Amino acid sequence: MPDSVEHLRQWIGRKESHHDLATAWPIAAMAATLDRDDPKPREGDAIPEGWHW
Repeated sequence: MPDSVEHLRQWIGRKESHHDLATAWPIAAMAATLDRDDPKPREGDAIPEGWHW
């Protein structure tokens, strides 16, 4: 266990981020799954909160 704690301590003060492009099809499919009547998504539109999961 001490090794795993030391590994985690190495991350203090550091961060990691990833970026991706959400295309229109999965957004429209999610809206249909949730039975929402959202307008057709366009490039650059933000996705609703939580839909990245």
